Amino acid sequence: RVGIVFSQTSADQFFGDKAYNQLYAAMQHQAMQAGLPMVLLTEDDLADITKLKDLDALFIPYFAHVPAEKVAAIEDTLVRAVHYYDVGIVSSGNFMTNEPGGAALPGDSYARMKRIFGITLQGYFGPADHSLTAEEGHAIVRPYAPGETLSAYSAGWMQHYTRHHSVATSVARVNNGSGSWPAVWAVANASRSVHFASPAVLGDTDLAWRALLWSVYGDDAWVGVQLTRNKYVFIGRCDMDQSQYADEVQELYPDLMKVVQKWRDQFSFVSSYYVNVGNNPKEGEYTDWNFSTQIYKSLMAMGNEIGTHSYTHPHDTPDLTAAQLEFEFKDSADVISSHIGVPVESAAVPGNPETLAVDKVLDQHFTYATADFSGKGAGYHGAMGFLSPDFSMVYLAPNMYFDFTMIGFLQYTADEALVKWKAQFDDLTRNAPSAFVVWPWHDYGPTGYEGPQYTEAMFTGIIAYAYAQGAEFVTGLTAAKRILSRTKGELRVVKLDADTLEIDVQGDSHTGAMALRLEVPSGRVIASVDGWPAHTADKVLLGEGSRTYTVHLGAAPANAGRISALPMRAHLTAVAAESNGISFSMKGAGAVEITLPSNVLNAESTCGDLLPTATVGTVKLHLESEGEHTCQVSWDHDA
Repeated sequence: RVGIVFSQTSADQFFGDKAYNQLYAAMQHQAMQAGLPMVLLTEDDLADITKLKDLDALFIPYFAHVPAEKVAAIEDTLVRAVHYYDVGIVSSGNFMTNEPGGAALPGDSYARMKRIFGITLQGYFGPADHSLTAEEGHAIVRPYAPGETLSAYSAGWMQHYTRHHSVATSVARVNNGSGSWPAVWAVANASRSVHFASPAVLGDTDLAWRALLWSVYGDDAWVGVQLTRNKYVFIGRCDMDQSQYADEVQELYPDLMKVVQKWRDQFSFVSSYYVNVGNNPKEGEYTDWNFSTQIYKSLMAMGNEIGTHSYTHPHDTPDLTAAQLEFEFKDSADVISSHIGVPVESAAVPGNPETLAVDKVLDQHFTYATADFSGKGAGYHGAMGFLSPDFSMVYLAPNMYFDFTMIGFLQYTADEALVKWKAQFDDLTRNAPSAFVVWPWHDYGPTGYEGPQYTEAMFTGIIAYAYAQGAEFVTGLTAAKRILSRTKGELRVVKLDADTLEIDVQGDSHTGAMALRLEVPSGRVIASVDGWPAHTADKVLLGEGSRTYTVHLGAAPANAGRISALPMRAHLTAVAAESNGISFSMKGAGAVEITLPSNVLNAESTCGDLLPTATVGTVKLHLESEGEHTCQVSWDHDA
């Protein structure tokens, strides 16, 4: 397990409302990509060794400021954790150097950095254009070519640090045209720690998840529970801005439903739809529930989610009182729920960026909320998680541009907007396994209701692109519940011998939609899993609940039948090998891919027809209806 630490003292000195909270959530997203279970901690927990000693790594995104009366206790505990309990620390910028008001701590303010990371401040530069590039050879930057640009900045400032002890190794460098300095340090002593030059370097690259894995596993093969069996998680967020205008709903939504159904049929696309109720009937701002209820229930029947976008779509939620926020979000959710027959567990905040105070009100009522854009230069990309350890609500920040931002504000054409969306998707998923992508769009967009500048092709294009890149389409609620699942689970890995791993996964009902990913030595793949014929070359397709998986590595997968792919959002509940086939149980609908042994003459299934695929030796079983399926696939062998 990885402890992720929130420092309220440092947050109070951070730029902007909620910026530190978004950094904290973004680093949880990095831990999810590493597949490491999380426990959320406060800075007070850093003075209690009993809360740290059993962790495998400590992730403290930024911790420059600390109360003077706590410095000695926290320093002592962290030194013990690093040097006696082998707990590595991943952090950024100045570390325990300043008092809450900003003044440097007495004496050598960099003493903590020297003891824990083996580095100290060298200097700073700016404002200047600069870029971050990968060094050569270290496991943290293994996916990158030496000298490859990881991130670039215009007219920015940066501190840089120098080696104080020989245990520190440079992993990435910053270059500003007149000089070059280390920007990411890997520190190997009793434990393995990693230091990033600034929160920007930490938050704007996808190195943090690899830094965590190196801190836990070193240069050995690593194992992680990833929140999707696919390559990425793609969360559609549709703001139903027209939903509170009863007349417009009857004009727009029948056409919207036709488009949405096409996406569902062609790409298995689902999305979250956040609706307004309306509270001014005299001006036509209300919901005709006789009409809209059927629309919303039809959306849910396709696997989509209905959430609230507020009662009246206020543009400046920070200006509202707590009572007004309760009305806009809690009361609207209650009204929507009473008509659609299921609880409304989510909210999408409309209008201008909300404040942390708004989020705290939402936290009292919802499983998750999605609000303003968070990305490079505007927060931190991938702010997916809890805004602080005190929050019970998951926060999912859009990290792609809204359709209105590009068409209505930046004046892009539809073709230009699609190019931008694709570029954003590529940037968010480059060397980022199981990254979460939150794509925001509006109900008026794909039908051209707001004019010809929006086109259906613009929206279909990004859905088709994400589908082709291996994304899993899920609702925000599905994503939030998977995140909640991994804050409770644990992972235990025992290396029985050079080619055998015993892996305990503590899970729940959501684990059946996840995968155990292994990065194994070159030339080795997953050959087989004892009693669990459901895997690819580098992933075990997990079942629901807690299980032990004994994984055998080899030069190639064993010549045995196995499930090699499952539908999006499906939950695997059981699988077993039989003398001439396999049996399995699954909740969901779609195509199950089965890899057959090489000497099979013919195969059949109790659940339907097995159809050949483009890959030799595999067949697909199409399960059309939602619900639980128990199937047996059997075959005859060539004598």
